[in-house]
Amino acid sequence: MLSRESLQEAASVKIRRPQSWSIQDRLILAQECRRKLDNYPALTRTMLARQIRMTAARLNQLLSLLRLAPQVQEQILALRSTAKSELRERALLALIDLDSAAQLKALRKLQE
Repeated sequence: MLSRESLQEAASVKIRRPQSWSIQDRLILAQECRRKLDNYPALTRTMLARQIRMTAARLNQLLSLLRLAPQVQEQILALRSTAKSELRERALLALIDLDSAAQLKALRKLQE
């Protein structure tokens, strides 16, 4: 059973919602949420979702972005300063079940 202190500590964890909702911001938010969930075992996805004012289902969708290959995530984050960074989350989530090489190839096609 979780101690009262660990529950209070988990409840005090704060993550700031991004100003914009670019795909890069969503991926960064997903990475921050994953770190918080890993570092605070008492913190549930539902608790975290409430803190950042979204549903647990939406948080699960964002966390699904972390199933993209690390190289794909790096390329998405590198797009931050380029004009062509309007990748759609739904299109990226469709890549999750592909292997890393296929994800990279599909990402290049999406960027065309």
